[in-house]
Amino acid sequence: MWWLSGLLATPFLLVSIQRIREFRSPHLPVLAIGASALLLSFLGWWALQPEPDFATPFAAENWGWVVTSYPEGVMQPPRLKQLCFLFSLILSFVSAMDLGSSRGFRRRLCWALGINGLLLGAYALGMRWLDWDALPWLRIGGGMEQFNVAFFHHCGAAACFNSGCLILIFHLATGDSSRPVAVAKVFFSALIIALAGATLPLWHSESAMAIAAGLLCAGLAWLILSKILWPSPILFRGALAALFFSLFAWQAHEIWHLHTHHSDGWKGAEATLSSAADRDARVREMANRRGDRLVVTSAPPRAVAWTAAARMAADHPLLGRGPGSWVKLIPLYSNEPIMQTFFQHRQFAHHDLLQIGAEWGILPALLFLFLWMGGLTQATSALENSNNANLGIIVGLVTLALHSLLHFPLQIPALQIWAALLLGSAWSTAENHSSAPA
Repeated sequence: MWWLSGLLATPFLLVSIQRIREFRSPHLPVLAIGASALLLSFLGWWALQPEPDFATPFAAENWGWVVTSYPEGVMQPPRLKQLCFLFSLILSFVSAMDLGSSRGFRRRLCWALGINGLLLGAYALGMRWLDWDALPWLRIGGGMEQFNVAFFHHCGAAACFNSGCLILIFHLATGDSSRPVAVAKVFFSALIIALAGATLPLWHSESAMAIAAGLLCAGLAWLILSKILWPSPILFRGALAALFFSLFAWQAHEIWHLHTHHSDGWKGAEATLSSAADRDARVREMANRRGDRLVVTSAPPRAVAWTAAARMAADHPLLGRGPGSWVKLIPLYSNEPIMQTFFQHRQFAHHDLLQIGAEWGILPALLFLFLWMGGLTQATSALENSNNANLGIIVGLVTLALHSLLHFPLQIPALQIWAALLLGSAWSTAENHSSAPA
């Protein structure tokens, strides 16, 4: 990740040098810059702090077994590398805010991400029907992970494909064009939809298919409505707010249902730590009965992870123990055996916002939420008078956000880069930037 961090930081340095040569400062949103500066300072603070230890002996023992037995399922870089990458990622977000004031940059970004998504889908179909080999750097076996192409988990492949294809479809749908070009756009979009229909079932993800179909229908409805009524951006924001409020309400109900019907008897991190020896012995005994050492119960696993993440976040209302601390500390926040033994839940909350709150703390999570809400607000401000030029960027962000509330795409470096570029471009699409030259 060192060289990748360098690549991400390079645009920031080049843009800064260019602005110095031009004797002018970039016109960037003050609030977004302030939030970015705070997040950078938090990363610097964690870099100076000692890395947390595993919460219990069994947590360390189990994680060592996971790393040895399932190395292809582990994505936990060393702490300093991870902090350096995240630092560079925020710098790339700032660069995208500057460069995104150019319509040409936003247009090329949509094409680049869209083509990435199409290539991913085409290669996945080649693996399925033409027996193409997996890419050489992957160590993925069969089952649900055999057609992931470039991702170690199918949720990353689905999020990448959905985001790229929807960005490209709505980028093609906007802008004036002659009749032959419009017909070609419709034909190309139909091919993309057909590719999606053939590819998405390979990853066995009902949520990915629902997100793709729902956002495609909603986006097309908006395009039609904007041609007839010129609806206000406030309507668009209201629809987005209703969508995410409904999803959060459903997740809160799932957590409440878990607490009511599958209570794990958790009484706090200190109480869990004091009884760790007895609990470790019990879970170790159950794990040793199985070859995969995975201990499951009747409790719904996603709600278990969401509950544990909320508990860990509440334990660190200002700053958490830093990125990567989930693996070490999450066993303290749930008595469910799956949180102690399953390699995915040991790494991911399957809810990126909650995981950020658990690892970074509530304050940084609120800053991330502000950046996402602010970016979408800025981008939707131009959705008036049938001007849908930024619809591809908006749909791409919404797609990643929906996937991130059900899986963990924003814990995957490639999609973190996508999110940073899209979010920076969204912040730069305010009304005073919309007329910037290409």
